[in-house]
Amino acid sequence: MAYRKEAERLILWAVLERGRALTSLTTEDAIAYRAFLRHPTPSRRWVGPARPCTASDWKPFTGDLAPRSVAYALSVVGAMFRWLIQQRYTLANPFTGIKVHGASRSESTAITRVFSEGEWSLVQAVANGLEWGHHWDAPAAQRLRFVLDFAYATGLRISELVAATLGQIEIDGQGDHWLHLVGRSSR
Repeated sequence: MAYRKEAERLILWAVLERGRALTSLTTEDAIAYRAFLRHPTPSRRWVGPARPCTASDWKPFTGDLAPRSVAYALSVVGAMFRWLIQQRYTLANPFTGIKVHGASRSESTAITRVFSEGEWSLVQAVANGLEWGHHWDAPAAQRLRFVLDFAYATGLRISELVAATLGQIEIDGQGDHWLHLVGRSSR
């Protein structure tokens, strides 16, 4: 849910404040978004009391974000862009290299829960060479690659991934598959 909130905030900001689609965002936009997260303006449009997103007076922010929250938001949207690149939806990640001043080094390390593009490429390269490089059976290597890709694409925590069962998968009226699970804090 937190990842969805950060994605929705970025999409709303991109369309309403910059008049751009995600694929058109630049590094300059990413820097502007970082400043916006620190102090969402105009506040009458963006800031309000906590309400369900279905409420008519809902706003995406309850106030300015702390440096740690800004760092978290930027790590989430950076990961989202890496996924969009893999899906060939966009060609570049405008959030690559955008740092947050004021977030301590230990805090920014603690909240980063995603691989860098280079780290993920290394993981994929090792997984792709398991059969010939490490003498794995093909079915076992395929299962591992599936689990890695699934975990990366969904953002599930390890405990959520391990606890997931086929019985939790539902198919909606459009034929889309949904995995329903209980996550952190019983959500």
